[in-house]
Amino acid sequence: MAKRRPNEVRFTRSARAPFFLAGGVSLLLLAAWVYFGTMSGHYETSKGETLRWSPWWALLPFMLSVCALHLGWILSRRAYVLVNAIAIEIFPLFGAPKGMLVFPWPEVENVEFNGEADSMAVHIDEEVKQITLKPIAKHQRDLLRRAIEGRLEERT
Repeated sequence: MAKRRPNEVRFTRSARAPFFLAGGVSLLLLAAWVYFGTMSGHYETSKGETLRWSPWWALLPFMLSVCALHLGWILSRRAYVLVNAIAIEIFPLFGAPKGMLVFPWPEVENVEFNGEADSMAVHIDEEVKQITLKPIAKHQRDLLRRAIEGRLEERT
């Protein structure tokens, strides 16, 4: 019989991703407007003069749109909180090996969520670590609470 892997539940920073994706699309549209508008020469001042911009000005919003779209993609794909059979793992956005927080289940005494579930307090050996849950979508915060409470109940 095949060995079964312990289940893990992954929560991403998906609450922040739509802002960056929408901003990236908006900047991409702005870059297209600047590029094609400068190529056609349809910008006129109030005095009737035609403005001539270089189409290279479109590179600035285009590069910003690429960065915003890439960041939106990263936020929607990379894990923020990982709950598995071994520990609760909190991943930073950048520099995961250095800034990662790991709370092994034998050391976790209790986990408390505030009323709106936008932060959680992990109690470890008389120390309390506050972790914000705002990057996680609201509908997933209740799932995170149930996953952690289920793991705590399995221990006892």
